[in-house]
Order: sequence, then C-alpha cells, then structure tokens
Amino acid sequence: MGELQGWCEERSAPRLRAVLAHWLENYALFRALKEKYHGVSYLDWPAELVHRTPAAMTRARRELSKQIDQIRFAQFLIFQQAQRLREHAHVKGIALIGDLPFFVSPDSSDVWAHPELFLLDEKCRPRFVAGVPPDYFSANGQLWGNPVYDWDALRRTGFRFCIDRLRALLAYVDVIRLDHFRAFAAAWHVPADALTAKTGQWVTGPGAEFFAAVKKELGGLPFIPLTIHLTRSCTREPMTTTRLVGGTKLCPKRNEGRCAAVCIEVMVTQAPSRGSYSSRHGLRWPHWPLHPCKTCLT
Repeated sequence: MGELQGWCEERSAPRLRAVLAHWLENYALFRALKEKYHGVSYLDWPAELVHRTPAAMTRARRELSKQIDQIRFAQFLIFQQAQRLREHAHVKGIALIGDLPFFVSPDSSDVWAHPELFLLDEKCRPRFVAGVPPDYFSANGQLWGNPVYDWDALRRTGFRFCIDRLRALLAYVDVIRLDHFRAFAAAWHVPADALTAKTGQWVTGPGAEFFAAVKKELGGLPFIPLTIHLTRSCTREPMTTTRLVGGTKLCPKRNEGRCAAVCIEVMVTQAPSRGSYSSRHGLRWPHWPLHPCKTCLT
C-alpha cells in the first residue's frame, strides 16, 4: 500500500497540487476529525479545534497523520480517474458539465477553514442563513440553513475562495452550471434563529464585478446560469454585463395563486478561445435555449 500510494502521488502530485492545493489539506484534516468525533458537526468539537488554534491544529495533524494520508490518497485516485474519464469524453467529442451550488454546507471544511469569509458570530455559528422568501410554492418561504457569504471580505481577497472553487471544478469538467444564479445579484438572508424564511431580506451580491474578476483569472466564462425566480431586472445585470444569457422565470397563472409553468432559457455565450482544448478537438459548448411557454408570452 505504501509503495503504491507513493507512486500514485509522485505521478499526479504536480497537477493535483496546482488544482487542489487550496483545499486538500484542510479537507483531509476535517474528514479525519469528523471520523474521530463520530460525525458530529464541527461546531461541537473542542473549542480549540473549532477556532483552529495553532497548537490544536499541529497536535491534530500529528495524531491523525495516518488517516489524513489515506484521505489524501483517495483524492489522488479520484483525480486520476476523473482525468481519464474526461480524456475519454473528449476523444468522443463530448464536453462535460459540472454543477456548482451557490452556497456551501454549514458543516464543511470550507466554513471551518475560512470563517472570515462568512457572516458568523464569535462561536463560528451563522448569524444569517440562506433561503428564499414566500412564493407560490410556500407561504413560509424556504429556509435552507446554509451560511451566507461576507462579500466585503471576499471582495478584499479578489474573490479568491470562489475562483479557486471554480478552477478546481474546471479540472474535471468543461462547463459549470451555476446554481441559484440570481444570488449573484441579491440573496435572501434570514436571521439564523428564525423559524421560517418570512423574516429575511434581500442582500446585494457581487454582481458583474465578480464575473469580471473570474474572467480575468480564468480567461473566459464557461458557465450555464440557472435560477428560479419571479422576473427581476437585477438578475439580468450580471448576465448581460458578462455576456451570460438566460435564467428561469416563474409566471403565476392568471386567476390562480400558484405557478403555472417553469420556463427555462439557458445558454452559454462565452465561446472557447482559439487554441483552447475544446476548439482544437472540435468540441462544442452547450448552447440550447428552452423556449418560454405561451403563459409567459401573454
């Protein structure tokens, strides 16, 4: 096992470090600690681990070194297998689409390793959580429970955390579907102690500024925006400014207080640059509008 692990790590290490270095070590330690504490939320770990004090982190890495190596090794294997799958798809002229949720899990290595990028209290618990307001589906709205971003803090870093997430996924796929796209314009923030999503409020997101930073880093915007919402002009702003077109519209059926149809129009308008892998191998980026229903057009 040791020789095989060493061979695989040596063979994949340069590419893997370039793609996953920003999260692999934190993730491996997080998973090892989750196992040690029988799967409970990291917020229920000893306080020194919740707050990642240097002494506690050093001790944990030393005590759990074997488990950490096993988790890292599993990621090496996943990386290699995913690369082979992608190469096989490209040979067949197929481009792969990956999905990226807008929010992250409250019990995740993302929040644990980067508490300064989320709206948390002094105990690292969310001050606000994500959701959506009351609509035609639910009179109370939807309370998702995800911690929400501190966009001011993210902006000061050049959106590094978000760009690293995108870059990591693009190591496996060719196009990313951006879930809950409307949150880039504004997201529904609900006080963490609320019982329903009624008491939330819209909080402005990073908008087109975010996509300008992403395009500068990645050289393009290979995204499929997807959002479900009542038509709002604010959601169009990051789409039109960054040449992303599409979204999802919900239209209440006339004379009825419920939704009649979900009408989706999504496409990728950012074509691959000349000389890119996709262009050289004749791959086509997804480009498919699903046209509005008659209800939406009336």
